Amino acid sequence: MALLAQVGSGTLATAGNTVVSGLGFLPGLIFFLGNNQTALGYKGNAVLTAGQSNGIIMGTTSIHCNSGLTGSNCAALFAGWNVIGDTDSFEETQTTTAGTDFEYEQVTLNPTTFTMSIVGGGAPAALTPFEYLAVGGSDLVKTNMSGFAANANLGLQQITGIGFRPDLVLLSWGAWRSTPTTGSNLTFIIGCGGAADGRKQWAIGTSGALQNSVAKTIQRTDRCFISGNVTGTVDSDAQFVSMDSDGFTINITTSGTRSVLIGYVAIKGPACRVDSFNKSTATAPVIDIINVGFSPLAAFFATDGKVSSTALQADSVISWGYADGTRHANTWFISKDVVSTSSSLSRRLQNKAITIGTTPNVTQAEADVSFVGTNMNVNWTTNSGTASEILFWAIGSAVGPRPTTLITNQTIKRSKFW
Repeated sequence: MALLAQVGSGTLATAGNTVVSGLGFLPGLIFFLGNNQTALGYKGNAVLTAGQSNGIIMGTTSIHCNSGLTGSNCAALFAGWNVIGDTDSFEETQTTTAGTDFEYEQVTLNPTTFTMSIVGGGAPAALTPFEYLAVGGSDLVKTNMSGFAANANLGLQQITGIGFRPDLVLLSWGAWRSTPTTGSNLTFIIGCGGAADGRKQWAIGTSGALQNSVAKTIQRTDRCFISGNVTGTVDSDAQFVSMDSDGFTINITTSGTRSVLIGYVAIKGPACRVDSFNKSTATAPVIDIINVGFSPLAAFFATDGKVSSTALQADSVISWGYADGTRHANTWFISKDVVSTSSSLSRRLQNKAITIGTTPNVTQAEADVSFVGTNMNVNWTTNSGTASEILFWAIGSAVGPRPTTLITNQTIKRSKFW
C-alpha cells in the first residue's frame, strides 16, 4: 500500500485542450494553482486561482484585483463543485467584465498524464503557466467532490451522501454569492477538518470590496470555514464537529441569515494531519521541524502572515502553497485595505511553499519544505521577527494506530561559517 504525490507545472494552451505529462503514476486527485502570470516573482496585479478535480467532479475559486485603479476593480469567482449543474474545474475571473480569463470544463486522468478540456469553456489569450499537486496510489482509496448549502440558521448540520467516512475534508467558497458565479468582491475562503486529529481544523478567508475601500483577512484554528462580507464584518462561519459514516457534521456558529454554497473535497485512505504552527522569529536561515506522526508525501500551507484572531485583519492577504518534499508551488496575494486607489500584488514561485510579504515587492519571510522521516522541515531562507501562524494539512501512506501526541514544533538555527 502506498500513496503517490507530485508537485509540478504545466502551461495552458491558447487553443484546444491542455495535456500535462510526466507524472509517473495515475493521479486520482489534482489540485491546480495559478495567478495568470507568465514569469516567476512579483506581479503588479493580484490574482489567485485554485481548482480541484478527481476526474469526475471539478471546482474552482478565484480572486483578481488590479492595482492603481479606482472603483470596483476586484472580482471573485466560485464555480463547479457539481452545484446546480456547474462543473467548471479550473477557471480564472476577470476584474472588469465579470467574465473569465480561461475556463476548463473537464479533466481526464490517465496513467502518467491528465488532460484539461475546453468543452464549453475557453482557453487563455496567451500561454499561461500553472502549478499543480497530483495525488494517487493505492492508499488514495476514495474521493468525493461536491457542494452543499450551509444552513442559514445556527446549529448542527450534517453533510451526507458522500458514501464513506472521510479522513480529510477540504472546504472552499468564494464570490460572496449563494450560487456559482462571479462577484465584485474579494471573497476567497478555504478550510479543512481531519478525522485523525479529533476536531482539528482551520480556516482562512479574504473579504471586502474595493468600491467600499475594504480588504480584510481572517484566520482561525477553531473554524472550518469563515467569511467576512463586503463591509468588513464576519457574517458566516462554522466549526468542524465530526466525520460520519456517510459524510461529516459542522456547527454553524455565525450566519448572515442566508444560505451560502460550500464546495468540498472528501478523502479516504491516506494518513492525514490537519494542524498549524507558529513560525520561528529567529534570523534566517532557520528551520521549523514539524513532526506529523507519519512520513509525509505532500503538504499544503496557507497563512495571512499573522496569528489567529477572532477579528478581521487589515488587508486581503493569503499565501497558498504545496510541497512534495523536493518540489514546490506557491502563490501569494495581497490587496491593501482602506485605499481609494487599489494597491494589489501577487507573487508566483516554484522553489518555495510559503511567502509572507507586503507591498511594494517586500518579502518578509519565505520557506521551502523538505520531508525527513516523520518530520516536515520548514526551511526559512528569509525570515522576520514578526509572529506568524502557518496552517497546513499533510498526507502520506496509510499507517497503523497513531500515537496520542503527534505534533511538536522545534526550531533549529542555522549558522554560517564563512
